[in-house]
Amino acid sequence: MLVGYALDLLFSMPLAMRPPGPIEVSIIIVFFILPLHFLPTIIAFSKNTENKNTIFLLNLFLGWTFVFWVITLVMALSHKKAETQSE
Repeated sequence: MLVGYALDLLFSMPLAMRPPGPIEVSIIIVFFILPLHFLPTIIAFSKNTENKNTIFLLNLFLGWTFVFWVITLVMALSHKKAETQSE
């Protein structure tokens, strides 16, 4: 009975007054925070840089620190493209 009352109260509140639930938080993380975190990797793979795998690994393991995130972003923007092999 108490749970039903709490749910009724929660869903009767306007959306702006409700705290975000786990679904909203998951959507925010997946669509906004992860792409921003992996922006250096996305840039490196789209530019096809020589060290795109290194950038990915550094971004994956050390990108949570702002310093290494900036380092990987600079690496992604400054390195030259990988040469394609032609037969």
